[in-house]
Amino acid sequence: MFNLMMRNSFLLRGKLKKETFDMNTSIHQFREDCEKGAARYAKIPEGITVKEQNIKGIKSEWLIPDGANSEK
Repeated sequence: MFNLMMRNSFLLRGKLKKETFDMNTSIHQFREDCEKGAARYAKIPEGITVKEQNIKGIKSEWLIPDGANSEK
């Protein structure tokens, strides 16, 4: 059932055909859409801290469990 929903999610959003990706596709908009979808289906578990970091101009996130060794 989940697989069917994921493959046909464009129908659930009221669109008749899948979105196509090409050189004009907005990566920023794609990222936002992915984040919205993830927020609906998954949550960060309790005891996990998300630490945002910028590494050489690339946005990244560290997922740190409570009690983790900060030296690693």
